Amino acid sequence: MRFRRVSLCAALISAVFLASPAHANDASGPVQTVTVQKQNLTLHYAAYATARPVAVVHVRAGAGGTVAGLKAVPGDHVRAGETLATLGGAQMKAEIAQATAAAKTAQARADAAKRLLAIARKTLSDRLGTRQTLARAENELAAAEAAHDAAQAKLQALQDMAEIKAPVDGVILARGMASGERVSAGENILTLRPDDSLWLTAEFYGADAKEIRAGMHGVFTPATGGASQPVIVRSVYATLAADGGETVGMTPISKGEPLQDGSYGQVTLDGT
Repeated sequence: MRFRRVSLCAALISAVFLASPAHANDASGPVQTVTVQKQNLTLHYAAYATARPVAVVHVRAGAGGTVAGLKAVPGDHVRAGETLATLGGAQMKAEIAQATAAAKTAQARADAAKRLLAIARKTLSDRLGTRQTLARAENELAAAEAAHDAAQAKLQALQDMAEIKAPVDGVILARGMASGERVSAGENILTLRPDDSLWLTAEFYGADAKEIRAGMHGVFTPATGGASQPVIVRSVYATLAADGGETVGMTPISKGEPLQDGSYGQVTLDGT
């Protein structure tokens, strides 16, 4: 839709209408005056607008394995932290078992280092040991605890990867695979559209489109019906359209009135 002005700024200036000199000198009739008031009318800019995502979120497999329990379908709304599927199979089970064994070994090393440190402290207090022995025991305990923390972190990460969870509140747009399929680390399983990622985009044309700035307010009226929503201009792109149109991005002012993905209609911006 081509850019157009909805209304023009008009100002009426005070004026005085006087009778002609002939009438002014005519004693038979008084001088007549007419007074008008000054008024400012706002410029409006209108264009066709569409609600679309600013960005989407890809839920990827953190490790290789087999997808199970994936029941969500496009259009389903999910909550952040909600478990959408699990990642199992022989590969995942083997990695978790290996990480569990490594964590137990690290724990045993840390426990042994604690006992050695206690002995070193006692022998030093009994004057049977040296400060060098105590320092070595302290260093060993520090290294053992660091290795234990790393092993535990790796095990926890694998356990987290075994559950595929929604990272944000949003709507599922697409599924990359089905239950029972094998995946590699980094493969896309689901694509989400976050709830807070929708905004309006519109193309404005003509010389007056250059007057549109971030921060301008306006109203979006859906073509499919429903209440109009107040919006604010968030950004004005560089000229992207081949015919010189200015792309403008807008978001609702009220957080309680979210946009509907794919909705379209007219947006009218208020100028000066």
